[in-house]
Amino acid sequence: MRRTLPLLLAAALLAAGTDLVTKSWAQAMLAGQPPVPLLGETLRLHLGFNTGVAFSLFAGGGLFVPLLNLAVLSGFCVWLGLLLRRQPLGPGAGLCAGLFLGGGITNLLDRLVDGRVTDFIDVGVHSLRWPTFNLADMFIVMGVVAFVLLLERGPERGDCSPENGDG
Repeated sequence: MRRTLPLLLAAALLAAGTDLVTKSWAQAMLAGQPPVPLLGETLRLHLGFNTGVAFSLFAGGGLFVPLLNLAVLSGFCVWLGLLLRRQPLGPGAGLCAGLFLGGGITNLLDRLVDGRVTDFIDVGVHSLRWPTFNLADMFIVMGVVAFVLLLERGPERGDCSPENGDG
């Protein structure tokens, strides 16, 4: 735990800071502009806002959306705390958890301050486009997927093994 917690906090702060800076930049530079191609039409920067959660689910849901966001973050923290009581986790798991928490917290802050999340990364081909997203969304997905993969590897092979008694 002594090695995992500092890495978790550092990852969360770095993810949150990066996300907040890029969202602020996107609002200042992309407002009122057409999509800006980065890799042709496949990857573009295009300012958008989402009042819901992933894929605009619960869009316009008012206070329900930030409360749901808070419940998920709280549930993850409780689950992580219980997991850490059972066995210490390695630094990779701390990094993954930090990415998830940093992204989740900044999306929650957006919802509380503005009632919506700022999105600006637009991926797709022609009219087949993925819903616009932000760095927090990427951190959340990468953190969860990598965390699950680490847990699946098991204590004998994975990063989630005990930290040689110094946890």
